[in-house]
Amino acid sequence: MASQADHGHTTTKSLLPRDRVSFTIPEGRKLTTSVRIASEFRADMRAQGNKVLPALFGKQSVWVSWFQYHFHRVRFDDVNDGRFIARLGPTTAIQGLAWLVYDWLTEKGALDIRWEVTGSPTLTSAAPM
Repeated sequence: MASQADHGHTTTKSLLPRDRVSFTIPEGRKLTTSVRIASEFRADMRAQGNKVLPALFGKQSVWVSWFQYHFHRVRFDDVNDGRFIARLGPTTAIQGLAWLVYDWLTEKGALDIRWEVTGSPTLTSAAPM
């Protein structure tokens, strides 16, 4: 298949998944803390038919599975001034999890969604991949 590629040279760089997303929630929404965001994300994932592990009181992490019992973590945190972040993984299903979170954020009306590679804030994008 190398003859079919645009550039046949091998690359030494590995792909880095965008595993962290920052966002804001519009004023007037009940999603004012990372705990509330996690709680609503958990409830919505269950309503969509996904398996979700129960949360302990005040937990900001959500463990969700859309296939058998392969659970993936999303952890929500407050940054400051109404801005939040969600950290994904570690998981081998980072792409599927990222699109699941992205769809949920857009459904909730999140603003200024910025995906980045953990530890590299210069590699940002409005889309997960």
